[in-house]
Amino acid sequence: MNTAIRIGLLFLLLGCGNGFTQTVAPDITLQPADGRTGLLFGTSVAISKQTAAIGASWDANAGNGQQGSVFVYSGDAGGWSQQQRLIASDGSTGDQLGAYTEILDDTIYAGAPNHGPPAGIKPGAVYLFERVAGVWMQGQKIAPATAVLNARFGLRIAVNDRHLLISGKSDAGIGQAHSYRRNAGTWVEGPPLRPVNGSGIGTHIALFGDTAIVSGTSVAYVFSYDGNAFVESAALTGSASAPGDTYAFSVALWDQVAVVGAPGHDSPSLSNRGTAYVFERTAGGWVERAQLLAPDAAAEDQFGKDVRVCGDRIYVGAPGADIGANSNQGAMYRFDRDGNTWTFQQKYTLATPGRPNSYFGDHLGVDAKGLVIGAPFADRGFVVSDGCYVDLVARDGFE
Repeated sequence: MNTAIRIGLLFLLLGCGNGFTQTVAPDITLQPADGRTGLLFGTSVAISKQTAAIGASWDANAGNGQQGSVFVYSGDAGGWSQQQRLIASDGSTGDQLGAYTEILDDTIYAGAPNHGPPAGIKPGAVYLFERVAGVWMQGQKIAPATAVLNARFGLRIAVNDRHLLISGKSDAGIGQAHSYRRNAGTWVEGPPLRPVNGSGIGTHIALFGDTAIVSGTSVAYVFSYDGNAFVESAALTGSASAPGDTYAFSVALWDQVAVVGAPGHDSPSLSNRGTAYVFERTAGGWVERAQLLAPDAAAEDQFGKDVRVCGDRIYVGAPGADIGANSNQGAMYRFDRDGNTWTFQQKYTLATPGRPNSYFGDHLGVDAKGLVIGAPFADRGFVVSDGCYVDLVARDGFE
């Protein structure tokens, strides 16, 4: 382990005198306006400017259980309100619309990884909802060209103004990321992202500009767009990763910084404590800068289950964290950069008295001015006025 990483770990373990025990509760709580529960509301979350999209993959519609939906909210520091509930016009039982959501400008991208013909293979689909005169309307529907059993197409999505990447499987059933480019306002499929060693990829994808990072088995693959296709350019492994760590379960990318989560990482006495690795692209290639740990780590926290990075901030979810007597209430941790060192700043969880089995921090979304956190087993989403404070982040794109 190099000196910079050792220093980063020391700062994290000491807490840098920043009072990490002063846990912060989110500013705003989002929930369905009709008060319903059991929807897995918070399955996925996304935020862009004053708009938040919350996936509810178990929501029923017209008797169709787990058809899924996406709830849209708008607001600011003065408050947030529900604007619409989005459902697919051709949705059916078990589609799980909202299993993943992203927002780019005036478009919401909603994955339905179990969508398909009632009596046939259900490969999945991604629905686009466009905001027109303040109203969200269903637009393009994207589905794989070949229906592959259990492809789970749309379980993860990454998008910017140049590229759209969707997790799925090849015709042979091997994990890949489908890639799309805009053509006259419509997304058109191009060559997929596949590791050169022929192995499959996992479901997590992140995108910034013409660079993508995808999860693999104990490795995170970096791809660069060459004008025609995404080509593998690096494979990132953590310096302390070991079998069973679930390394690369989650990935995030912003500018020259990549974050790779390993929620199954153990210490000698703490199983599944979790960790996250920070890499930076330099002139000589990708360099590991830090290994992030929760300063108050405990067994089964699953720190690194979801990760986000933008600007000089990294957010790491730990949905298995126990808070007081509440098991699996969940937490999220923020780290800020100072040079090459990433320092723990703040821990977030539910306001007292909290709630067990909420899995707060299971899914995260961030943009320049705001942060949204999902707690799917509490059927809640939470907004924090704590973005990365950079301009035009969404235009450059990140997952």
